Amino acid sequence: MKINIGKIIKIEEVKANKKNKIVYDIEVEKYHNFAVNGIFVHNSTEDEQGIQLMGDAGQVLRGCLKELGLDLDRDFWKTNAVICRPTEGERNRTPTDLEIKCCRQNWVSVVKELKPHFIFLMGEKAVKSFFMFKGKKIREDLSISRFRKLCIPDLESGTQVICLYHPSCALRNPEVISTFKRDLKWAVGHLRSEKKKIFNIDFKSQVNSSTIFEEVIQRIIRTKLYNLLLTVSKTFPKI
Repeated sequence: MKINIGKIIKIEEVKANKKNKIVYDIEVEKYHNFAVNGIFVHNSTEDEQGIQLMGDAGQVLRGCLKELGLDLDRDFWKTNAVICRPTEGERNRTPTDLEIKCCRQNWVSVVKELKPHFIFLMGEKAVKSFFMFKGKKIREDLSISRFRKLCIPDLESGTQVICLYHPSCALRNPEVISTFKRDLKWAVGHLRSEKKKIFNIDFKSQVNSSTIFEEVIQRIIRTKLYNLLLTVSKTFPKI
């Protein structure tokens, strides 16, 4: 197993407590890097800062949000589709579907606890993590090109999901940056919208049911639900 070791800035001696000889694990303030039995473990994918989205792609996102009057650390809760940073040698690599699946419960627990009104899915892997257990028609194409700039109400989580390019895409492709900025502005517009949330609707009260054939036909004709007529015609006598 390969262990990536970061640069050691300073080592200070911690004297033992002579009275009770208690041994403490050491945790670095703010970054929450800690030492256990001589092994240093870091709790962040951003090795130097110890804060998510502090690299070049993160700076793109932070700058765009700042233009819209928002602060990434103050106004958002951040989490990852894959908690541990997947690497290949010294370079980052794309996480596998298995890694995404294994880490999925982490963000699911966060959503259940925080109950956000909106979730921004940044990039294709985030989209895959969120929708990978939805219906077959949804799962057949989980590309960001299909889901980009959609605001999708998710009744299971009680939130609205907005899909966007990952800022690293804008970083790799300068021609995408203007699209990324427009999409982000559109998404932030939803955050600030006072429109009635779909989750406040009692769907059961909006459904009319009938077992009388003639009544069903009259409702279909009045509301022009001809597609519904084609769907149910197999279960009713021919007209």
